[in-house]
Amino acid sequence: MNNRIPSVAFEYWGWTHPPIGILPGMYGMDSKRSECHDRLCAEYGINKEITRKVTDHLDKYDHAVSMHDALLGLQDKNHER
Repeated sequence: MNNRIPSVAFEYWGWTHPPIGILPGMYGMDSKRSECHDRLCAEYGINKEITRKVTDHLDKYDHAVSMHDALLGLQDKNHER
């Protein structure tokens, strides 16, 4: 089993958890987050609707690694990869 966490998972986490002082919704951030979400879907082989079971509830996850684990769980449930 490959335990590699794709860099796009960390990138997406960063777009959804900006550093202190960077306000969410700043010009262009939402479109960049959306584009990153598209790449996240492609990496995990799960469509956007399914990934939203995780990405719309990021408050349940402590960090990008736990989000990654949840996305892997969606792969298994949906057999899309």
